[in-house]
Amino acid sequence: MAGIPYMVDFSSGFSSKGKIPWITLNDERVADSQFSMDFIREKFNVRSFNQQLTAEQNATARALRKMAEEELYWTMCSVTFGDDLSELERLLPYSGIKRFITPRLLRFFIWRQMRGHGIGRHTPAEILSIAHADLNALSDYLGLKPFFFGDEPSEEDSALFGVLAQIKWHMNGSPHQTWLTDEFCNLNAYCDRMKEKFWPDWLKRTSESDVIKTQTKIFGANSKGIDVKLDWK
Repeated sequence: MAGIPYMVDFSSGFSSKGKIPWITLNDERVADSQFSMDFIREKFNVRSFNQQLTAEQNATARALRKMAEEELYWTMCSVTFGDDLSELERLLPYSGIKRFITPRLLRFFIWRQMRGHGIGRHTPAEILSIAHADLNALSDYLGLKPFFFGDEPSEEDSALFGVLAQIKWHMNGSPHQTWLTDEFCNLNAYCDRMKEKFWPDWLKRTSESDVIKTQTKIFGANSKGIDVKLDWK
């Protein structure tokens, strides 16, 4: 969004706080996504994408973001790491026994975190009802606007797109994806709008001809210039 060159790096694991995404800039690590944005804004003197928002809009933006990141996200985990692990197996770059074991280990640890969060104590039907209510709230707030707070994207759009994009492109056959496609069509169109605005070369950048792949890494082949590394698994 800020036009800063970067490189996507899958070779590293979680941050020191056990979180993703996180960044490394000239060997300086920032272990949280929000702190990473604050860090980059200060280092590169980038304007705030929320400067056009009123105090009330900023408060609403924070509430929407926290709902997506701290509640909707966990409902997504309940499906991705649920009884059917086929979609997770498709997404993981493993084969053989590692392809079988890794999703099941992840499911164990994710559900332990979900119980600690509280959402994992609900029934599957109750969790899905929470997911539907959250998506409905996001859809109602977006309405017919191009972006959540008007004609231009805000910082919260980056976070909300990050959550919604996972539903649209990485949760094939899930109730979340069905709702996004069939019921909350404005959210579905919003994902396409964000993709086209900031990744017009999305298909090219994710094709075999434009990425360098190993078992553990994917780098944007055109990434160069500033030494910025973004780790995202």
